[in-house]
Amino acid sequence: MFCQSKHHEERYAVLNTNMPSGWGSGFAVLPFSRAKFGEACSIEEYAFLFGFAALLRPKRILEIGTSKGLGAISIGLGVSMSGTACEVVTIDRNEADFHENLKLFPDISIHINNIQGDSQEVLHKLQIKDEKFDLCFLDGGHDYQTVCTDWQYAKNLASQWLFHDSVTEPGVAMLLDQIRASSEYQIFDLQYPPGHQLDEPTEEWYQTLKAPGFCLIQSYPQKNEDI
Repeated sequence: MFCQSKHHEERYAVLNTNMPSGWGSGFAVLPFSRAKFGEACSIEEYAFLFGFAALLRPKRILEIGTSKGLGAISIGLGVSMSGTACEVVTIDRNEADFHENLKLFPDISIHINNIQGDSQEVLHKLQIKDEKFDLCFLDGGHDYQTVCTDWQYAKNLASQWLFHDSVTEPGVAMLLDQIRASSEYQIFDLQYPPGHQLDEPTEEWYQTLKAPGFCLIQSYPQKNEDI
């Protein structure tokens, strides 16, 4: 999906020119156009993660699915550049290009703990340790069984959750439909704008981009039985 660095730079310029209000103007000065991209997210989606984290300001973040590390970096930078210290724990079997991408940001201190291993084994260990996070970003395996198992652990580890590929991956969409049917959670669908295609959209499409295919889940506030 992202084959030519020139194309990256053109899209980066379009994105920075048309950055929606409130997404954090700091993204425009960051060297994402020089980063090594995989197929996990587009540069527009990393901009969304940056702005989302800047607004939400979680102090401790768990990411399932590191890929090239740009998701963890985007979230960490969004929080830290909003003036809040944070820690990002990110899990993946591999860490290809993660440390190389991290070197692009030498002047910004983010505490990122990259754990290599199977997500479910690592999540199990975190649960045994009773680790707690303000936000869990789920972007690991997308088949139904894997994402279901990741969710079973994640819902005990964090207080709110952000799913990626809620539109394009059937396994993720199926799980979200089940969560949506529950009375325990509030779900906020942040979907691709109408007309999105899997092939490369037009420049006008990028200019009107508001929120990519993410889904935010929060627990309903617990009622005080004494009131």
